[in-house]
Amino acid sequence: MLARLALRLAAIEALAPSALAATGPWSTMAGPRVYDSRQDPIDGLDASETRALLVVYTESDTARPYGSGQTKPDDTTVDLIVEAMIATRGSITVDQPDGSRVTVGSVDQPVTDQYHEALVDMLEATVRRRLLGGDADDNARMFRQVAVAVHHIESVSQRVADRTVRLAGRTITFRCKVRPDSWPVTPQAGLSRLPEPLASVARALPAGAALDLCTALAASVPAPVSAPALVGVDLYVAGDRTPNASNPDTRARTSF
Repeated sequence: MLARLALRLAAIEALAPSALAATGPWSTMAGPRVYDSRQDPIDGLDASETRALLVVYTESDTARPYGSGQTKPDDTTVDLIVEAMIATRGSITVDQPDGSRVTVGSVDQPVTDQYHEALVDMLEATVRRRLLGGDADDNARMFRQVAVAVHHIESVSQRVADRTVRLAGRTITFRCKVRPDSWPVTPQAGLSRLPEPLASVARALPAGAALDLCTALAASVPAPVSAPALVGVDLYVAGDRTPNASNPDTRARTSF
């Protein structure tokens, strides 16, 4: 569902507008360090200095079909996840099912204390302000046009694997109502080949990686499959047998 991508890109643009990536000003302590579903190494961190950063991704979504056919979703919700953390340079390792460990990133979180916990609280507060209506600029409004409602918010502290030690970070889940993908009825060109709401989000993006991604996705949309047009209906009626075109008692034709 491309509405998930639309929600994620709109959230990232609200938190760190691409057009301001080099200069600011930025709306959160993370500055331009807002990443889309990132698990690869993050540059620009120093072992002796902490930096706030955000990682945005989408998890599960649910849809409730409506109507007699029960095919089109009416109430669609997507879990938007924002990982808010105070990070230093280090390594992230993940335990694999076979017992081995794999390094997936170059960022580490310190154990929390009064100062780091306050930084995380401030970082989360500014994320909520941007996404939930405290700001009224175009990028914040674009997110709220994609997330037409937020039904539930959950914020939990991040901990080490055995859950005994708290880290300087929180995982914030926004359960958002979104409009389901609405594809164009007639063949389109460029970004207009994408369904709404992604098409509108893509048109609002400045030049950069996110726009390049949407442009590539639009180019990959398959052409619509067209069936021959219905030109008419023939009706055959017989009183004592199964009628066909050769021996009807009555024949009627309707043309379109």
